[in-house]
Amino acid sequence: MEPTPVVAPTIPSLRESYLTETQLAKQLPKCTVRKLRTWRNLRIGPPWLKVGREVVYLRSSVDEWMRANQLVVPRDQRPLRRRSR
Repeated sequence: MEPTPVVAPTIPSLRESYLTETQLAKQLPKCTVRKLRTWRNLRIGPPWLKVGREVVYLRSSVDEWMRANQLVVPRDQRPLRRRSR
């Protein structure tokens, strides 16, 4: 019986770990590159890194930022919607 070869997990390339401004803006709902730039200036957006002239976002940092800024409103505290006539 032959031993099963052990395959090391593949490590994603460094480039795949990061998102550009355009890529992130496309993934976030109702978000534009301009909004990301405004967030950076106000220091309220996801953590970013500048590499040369390009601004990039680490995917895991964006995920953490989204979890930290998640807002869950209990059902009984949600405002009632008015029906339009």
